Amino acid sequence: MYYRNALKIFENINSQNYIAGTLSNIGTTFNHKNLDDSALVYYLKASNSYKKMDDQLGLAYIYNNLGVIYSKKGDTRKALFYYEAALKYTIPFQQKKTESTLYKNIGDIYIATHNIEKAELNLTKALEINKELNYTYGLMSTYKSLSGLYSAKKNYQKALELFEKYVTLKDSINSLESAKDINEKIIAYESDLKDKEIRLLNAEKLQKETTNKKNIVVRNLILIVVSSSALITIFLISFLSIRRQKMQQKQFLHQLMQSQEEERKRISKELHDGIGQSLLVIKNNMTEDKLLIDNTIDELRAISRNLHPVQLE
Repeated sequence: MYYRNALKIFENINSQNYIAGTLSNIGTTFNHKNLDDSALVYYLKASNSYKKMDDQLGLAYIYNNLGVIYSKKGDTRKALFYYEAALKYTIPFQQKKTESTLYKNIGDIYIATHNIEKAELNLTKALEINKELNYTYGLMSTYKSLSGLYSAKKNYQKALELFEKYVTLKDSINSLESAKDINEKIIAYESDLKDKEIRLLNAEKLQKETTNKKNIVVRNLILIVVSSSALITIFLISFLSIRRQKMQQKQFLHQLMQSQEEERKRISKELHDGIGQSLLVIKNNMTEDKLLIDNTIDELRAISRNLHPVQLE
């Protein structure tokens, strides 16, 4: 239970105010479940905590609850004791609604114990306060108790009139509560619709953002692929172009070398065939010229001797 866990925490830090409030809440929880004995245990513990703090308003609240428990258990003496003690602590604080409730509860105890005079006195005080406050719920419960009072006095006509007032107010309260409940349901429904609309808008926004992110990713991927493809294409074209140029250069060099080789062979052949023959002719001519020169020289010498024999000797 949440309250019990909270109680342990408050006990550890010795926070009497929160300890008392938590004990009271636990008692009320048991009271709503009609577990009167358990409720009684926690209300008594709460009253001890309020006494330690001298919290009279807190005691008034707890004493009223103790009176309700003892009244349910049929212990009218203890119920009356706690109701009157609660009233004593309530009056100085001008808690009029609580005061009217206590007068009404005391009146019910006196009806149960057949003390009609005191019952009427307390119920009349409760009625006056509720009328002054225009406290509908207080009026409704007081009319019901007064109806029981006049029934005990055997004034059945008055009892019926008061009971009819009780029923009228009860129906009015039920209608208000029903209208309130309907209004709360409408508000809750509208709130739920609004929440759903917000969730839907958020979902649509998230989906749109997700789609945009996906589109950006896809677009970036496409750009990367296209860019990569373009780069690869450019690289391939460049590679093939360079390769083709190299092949063309290689082929050109090969053709050039082949042409040079053929030209060399042609020149060599021409030299061999043409120049060789010419050299042979020249050589032959030179041999003949040498002989001719030699003969000429010899002839010149002979002539010279003939012309100048002495000098020649």
